[in-house]
Amino acid sequence: MLRTKRTPPHRGDVSGTLPASPVASAVHHRNARMKEARVK
Repeated sequence: MLRTKRTPPHRGDVSGTLPASPVASAVHHRNARMKEARVK
């Protein structure tokens, strides 16, 4: 459950920057989902 909210700084694009717009947040969420699918 924590993995959905907490994502380790694995990439430079989301190192310490917070998505200020819903679009950016959606893109970040999709990237996280793709990363999870790749890890599985």
